[in-house]
Amino acid sequence: MFQGAVRTVFPQVFPILIAKRFANGKATCQVGGAAMMVNSDGWFVTAGHILQEIHTLTAETQGERRPDKGRARVTHFLPIFSSTRATLAEGLAQTGSDVGFGRLQNYPPPQGYPRFRSRPIEVGEFLCRIGFPFTKAIETTWTKEGGFVLNNPFPVPGFVNEALVSRFRKLPTGLWMETSSPGLRGQSGGPLIDTAGFVCGIQSNTAHYPLGFEKAGRNQVLNVGRAVHVETVTEFAKLHGIKYLTEEEET
Repeated sequence: MFQGAVRTVFPQVFPILIAKRFANGKATCQVGGAAMMVNSDGWFVTAGHILQEIHTLTAETQGERRPDKGRARVTHFLPIFSSTRATLAEGLAQTGSDVGFGRLQNYPPPQGYPRFRSRPIEVGEFLCRIGFPFTKAIETTWTKEGGFVLNNPFPVPGFVNEALVSRFRKLPTGLWMETSSPGLRGQSGGPLIDTAGFVCGIQSNTAHYPLGFEKAGRNQVLNVGRAVHVETVTEFAKLHGIKYLTEEEET
């Protein structure tokens, strides 16, 4: 059902890896996400919380020259955008809606750019989610010079799964879309596309709704995916003058 759509959109989606080292020891950890190139100016779209994480780590790294060794603080980070080590020139995150746009420097342009859906999305529509839940498999090493290096090469394996549109939620921060299946860690910031390959939303997080009964002594919950609706994504892009293609336009 989604073979052609995934084949078209997947080359425009890339992983983001944020590696951390704590000041009270040599331990490191890393978190991953996804993003999608939007235009030839270097802009990409992702989840706002990913850009906010990078911004927070940048501020802590630059402001904490001699970190307190008794506390676990981030001392460095490494966002990995592509095999060429592209760098983040600027980032914009909308408070509350979890949509973010960033601009890359020194990146290899993809072949074509995605098109964002203009037609209404309906409850019961079947979408496909794209992301990178296997970024934990990437190994990083903290160097004596105070940075990270990758121990294993690209490409990072991607993963797709289904997302049935269950309902929409209109909140003060924008329009949200909930799906019957949750996203996976590492898929945050990745697109939800329809069978034609048009972008319908950006994966944000998983919501947990109590079902009101217990099983084996545990409260049962419904886990649903939550994505930023394409309407909110494109409105934010327009607000900041970021160019993008709609489904009526050719790539």
